[in-house]
Amino acid sequence: MKYMRIKHLLLIIATLALASCRQHKDIVYLQDLKPGHAAISADAYDNLEYKLRPGDMIYIDVQTLDKELSSLFKQGAANSSTGTAYASDASLYIMGYTVNTDGDVDLPIVGKIKIANKTIDEAKDEIAEKLKLYLKEASVFVKLLNNRVTVMGEVKVPGIYTNYSTRLTVFDALSRAGDINEFGDIRNILVIREINGQTETFRLNLSKTDIMNQKGYYLMPNDVIYVSPVKLKNFRSNVPAYSLALSSLTTLLVILQYMNK
Repeated sequence: MKYMRIKHLLLIIATLALASCRQHKDIVYLQDLKPGHAAISADAYDNLEYKLRPGDMIYIDVQTLDKELSSLFKQGAANSSTGTAYASDASLYIMGYTVNTDGDVDLPIVGKIKIANKTIDEAKDEIAEKLKLYLKEASVFVKLLNNRVTVMGEVKVPGIYTNYSTRLTVFDALSRAGDINEFGDIRNILVIREINGQTETFRLNLSKTDIMNQKGYYLMPNDVIYVSPVKLKNFRSNVPAYSLALSSLTTLLVILQYMNK
């Protein structure tokens, strides 16, 4: 009878150990991807355009034949002649123009220009058109400075990440965050996006290739990615404690059995 109890305890410990292990299907991305499978649709990205809104910060560089006129548009550290204005993100923010609550940016010489609800390219064209009234042969460069995403939840390095490329996918963002950790659910990724004052959410299953054609796969500035935990996270977290307790109990029973002989 005592031997049976010990066997039962050992079986429970083995069950707990197995339960704490993740299966192959729980950690592999794009499991149904086949060789030669064209999984990505161009529409998933082509229909995605970020439009500027109040609070955005943009970098505007105006180049003319007159260096003194060009320097008027360079704010803060950009007026330095040392050539170090582009050394860091901090210097870019010092040089940036903020879109005010009315949707305008206030530039030297030309004054306020409304750029809210315009894409970066549209804002560039609008600024260039206004500058034609005051400057000859001026070239304009516009860049969104607050182009970043937040990655949180069950990832190894949660945080806010700046995007320097034109495209950013959910896989790119997760890679920057060190990938999903051992408690993350690859089938339950939440993307939170604010558009025109409204919040939209998208649920993605990273084990399926069809996510590449879904909204939320390509990210937009200020998106939030939340990786949900697996349902057994609490159980898996406590497995070492359970195993230690059962092992101690088993050892105690063996000792008691030996003493009763």
